[in-house]
Amino acid sequence: MNKVNENVNINTQENSNNEIEIFILYGSQTGTSKFASEELERQLIKYDFRVTVSCLDEFNYLNLAKFCIKNKYFVFITATTGNST
Repeated sequence: MNKVNENVNINTQENSNNEIEIFILYGSQTGTSKFASEELERQLIKYDFRVTVSCLDEFNYLNLAKFCIKNKYFVFITATTGNST
């Protein structure tokens, strides 16, 4: 059985994954994080998760509290360029 983590079972025969919403927020200057976020989105959609992808600059943090409820998860993807500072 495949698992994202111990709490989220991705076997769609046992769970209704479409009740789980995942927000993927990325920070990217050269496109690396955006590409990784879009690939992760494609993979999660295969397992019937509801997925939203957004740039960190575009996400409205003032409404963050309403997202912090059951069956909502956040994934943050970032990458660095140059000397990683």
